Amino acid sequence: MDNVTKEARVKLFDKRYQILSILGRGSQSVVYKAIDVGKKNKEVALKVLVRKKDKKLTEQLRKEALILVSCKHKNIIQLYDFHALNELCYLSLEYAPYGDLNQYLHKVKKLTAEQAVLFLIQTAEALQAMHDAGIYHRDVKPDNILVANPSLIKLGDLGVASLPGEEFLLEELRKGVGTLSYMPPEVLVGKGFTQRSDLYALGVTFWEVLAGTHPFEGVPLLKQLSVREDKNLVPLSKKNPEVPQYLSDAILKLMRFKPQDRFSSAEELIKFLKKKGASKQSKTVSKEEVNKEEKKKS
Repeated sequence: MDNVTKEARVKLFDKRYQILSILGRGSQSVVYKAIDVGKKNKEVALKVLVRKKDKKLTEQLRKEALILVSCKHKNIIQLYDFHALNELCYLSLEYAPYGDLNQYLHKVKKLTAEQAVLFLIQTAEALQAMHDAGIYHRDVKPDNILVANPSLIKLGDLGVASLPGEEFLLEELRKGVGTLSYMPPEVLVGKGFTQRSDLYALGVTFWEVLAGTHPFEGVPLLKQLSVREDKNLVPLSKKNPEVPQYLSDAILKLMRFKPQDRFSSAEELIKFLKKKGASKQSKTVSKEEVNKEEKKKS
């Protein structure tokens, strides 16, 4: 995490925010950790455009603000304020103290199976809220899943999300919309995004998180499509034996080559995970009860 100068800490940004540090930096924007002195020193994340007077980028940030307002959910990062006046354009967003999923994993080393299921369900619930509003995220990956606390995640960075009726253009892919290594086959060939495209990226994300490596790591650009074929997919349980079989099966289904072979919706995935998880918990409890009874008899 980059530090900012002492002078910047003292001087208020837009007469309201005290900048504490830099959380992230891209070609178009910088994200700062800051304190909103007008809101009882509330911690926030400020996403500030770097290129001033760029109308296209300003409209893109305005669109992100609109999307955040359109799909409020406990597992989607909250928008506090959008400012676009003169040369200053920024979003004031909810701050996630534990950073993104990659940063969190760097600290804790690995997720427990229970925590992985919880985070997967919460991310799916965020996606379902977006899909219900006719919005596709289009860039689901560990960097965009933020950890508020060890039992709560927030889906963030909706900068390339699409509004209802907005068509995907192959030109967008060439310009870098989304992240290649998480894109489903249908998007790579220019067929466009659907809710099942977001689910594919969700599967790749949690395969990576639980395996400790990306499933398509080191694959050349020309083989990015063929490596996604079902015959080349490695079940997660083979990479990490600690992963429950039902979770491995769910993630593999999310990553199927054909969209129709995946879960039909995030809601269907959630129901599957909750049903299988409850069944597993029930079996565990029953086993413990049997052991207790055997001890009593002895």
